[in-house]
Amino acid sequence: MNPNAKYRADIDGIRAIAVIAVLLFHAFPSAVPGGFVGVDVFFVISGFLITGILHAELRTDRFSIKNFYIRRIRRIFPALLTVLFASILLGWLLLLPSEFAQLGKHIVAAASFCVNLVLWNESGYFDNAAETKPLLHLWSLGVEEQFYIIWPIVLWLVFRRGRSVLWATALILVGSFILNIAQSTSNNTADFYSPLTRFWELLIGGAIAIAWAQPTWTGSPAFLKFQRSERATLIMSLTGLFLIGASIALVREEGFPGWQALFPVLGTALIIASGSLALPNRTVLSLRPVVYVGKISYPLYLWHWLLLSFARIYTQSVPSPALASLLLIASLLLSIATYHVIERPFRQKAFGRNAHVWLVTGMAALAIAGLGIMQFNGLPERAVAKNNTDLSAGFDGGLPGNAEVCTFLTPEEDKLYDCVIDTREKPRFAIFGDSKAGALYPGIFRTSEPGGRWLYLGSGKSGPLVTVLSDNPIYGYVNQAAVSSAINTINSFPSIDTVVIATAARALFSLKNDSDIEDLPSSPNFDIALKGFDDAVSALLAAGKDVMLVIDNPTLPPPEDCIVRITGSDMLNRWLGQTRNSACTISVERQLELSAQYRKLLTTIAERHPGKVTLFDTIPLLCDQENGLCSMAMNGRPLYGYTDHISDFSGTMLGTEINGLLEERRQQSAAGSMTE
Repeated sequence: MNPNAKYRADIDGIRAIAVIAVLLFHAFPSAVPGGFVGVDVFFVISGFLITGILHAELRTDRFSIKNFYIRRIRRIFPALLTVLFASILLGWLLLLPSEFAQLGKHIVAAASFCVNLVLWNESGYFDNAAETKPLLHLWSLGVEEQFYIIWPIVLWLVFRRGRSVLWATALILVGSFILNIAQSTSNNTADFYSPLTRFWELLIGGAIAIAWAQPTWTGSPAFLKFQRSERATLIMSLTGLFLIGASIALVREEGFPGWQALFPVLGTALIIASGSLALPNRTVLSLRPVVYVGKISYPLYLWHWLLLSFARIYTQSVPSPALASLLLIASLLLSIATYHVIERPFRQKAFGRNAHVWLVTGMAALAIAGLGIMQFNGLPERAVAKNNTDLSAGFDGGLPGNAEVCTFLTPEEDKLYDCVIDTREKPRFAIFGDSKAGALYPGIFRTSEPGGRWLYLGSGKSGPLVTVLSDNPIYGYVNQAAVSSAINTINSFPSIDTVVIATAARALFSLKNDSDIEDLPSSPNFDIALKGFDDAVSALLAAGKDVMLVIDNPTLPPPEDCIVRITGSDMLNRWLGQTRNSACTISVERQLELSAQYRKLLTTIAERHPGKVTLFDTIPLLCDQENGLCSMAMNGRPLYGYTDHISDFSGTMLGTEINGLLEERRQQSAAGSMTE
């Protein structure tokens, strides 16, 4: 009943549960919301098996770091090389330059087993959706291999010095778990991707392997009694299965791992510790079909996300249940082939004793290929790049070199909002607002002329800088101290005569989501929004500033969902067909209909302050008014950069127009002064 038996079919059975949970979560997330805990189940199994082998080798004086890593290479590299090579082929056919460049970076990260660290660094508001990263799932492989770079050496050092390996394991385990709990409340992204906050999961499996190998433990009367107790092992195994099942059904991604990870981890530990003779283990978990799925679980894990992610990229939407089911079947078939044709032969040394050298060489070659894809900007000469609009084409230069972070703010002000100033001259204009202002201001700065430089105040560490002064609960997410302080900062500049305000319509009306304004016509918040916005505008007018209100741009889906992806293969194009996301265009009439209440609000404010407040409409520049249509691109360049925020290219168009209008007003004002 020793769980360190040479082979335990039930462990492959647990692997099967884990991989099926992950596959179903990725294919049908609403149906299996906690399926991602399958990765945590894998961690415990891995820690148990590998630590058991290492500990046995140390006790019998057969331990060799070199041999350990050769075994890991034979185990991990064959299937991984196959999937990475497939990702390059698919990326060549389907991905636009910016996407292919990112894939190249992730291939380098995968080849060096640090995908988790790269993804940790990438995460943020402007990061592309996780579903569009074909190698995202390799974060777990990064954590596991980082553990196995450190753990064999730690075990060897502890064992060599005659210290208790079990106590050392427990000490590191507790430290890692405490760090996990601390990070779960302070930095959840770090908690998810950091190896240090995940090691405890592998170490729980390792602790079981070491404990069962201790003579003082396994020879005790209590332990021998437990070994013979079918009831005790049955309770342990069933409890473990219940904890894993409950985790799959109830655990959610928010705040994970944290405390929630205890349930699948302890569940797996209980099943392993109950031994191979526990009733559920020797029956259900040892069924041949279940065991077989466990055997192919590694290539199955590698293939399934790659296919689902590329389907998400190509179809511009989450795969339908029917398509997701077909992709899982394809993943299964590819995994069976990979296991029998590639993985097993390498593990059984069918390709010779030095096959690990060729595997390392192949991985290095793939890393070099990934680096080349990165360095050459995703190879824009590919057919797919020429046939489609690339989102990177929306970049138009960014901020000019003389735009710098403000140094005049107090530390308290710096915590409230972001501030950028053009250092070439004293600012004559200011742009103020939430992320819509953040998308617009680089273009405005870049297209400004001498005598018309800018100051920008926008959303920062304290949250969105929505331009309302209101204590109404619908604006509970807006830091009113930040808004007041920003207005005071603008008013403190005598040189600033005009303030341009850009704020999302959805923010002003506190709409239900960020993806559309379908509920704007029925919003009951008109009076609240009018008062809050007018109070903010009036605070600027009272200081002698003029105000220009930028009418929010049309709301369309994220631009990556609106690319008609004509691949680099004519045969593939004919086979797959081409479909457009109908939501990626909107008629001018419909946009005006949806935004009527919002436009009425801005018009009302302008009418309350004649000559002091003007409106700037984005539709004439961002839409084809002749045909009455607003779309995602113009002249082959994207108009939107992320979600419904304008691209840098659009920022150039709007900035040129706004700067031109303000200069025209300045000249008219100067001419009027001369005639007087």
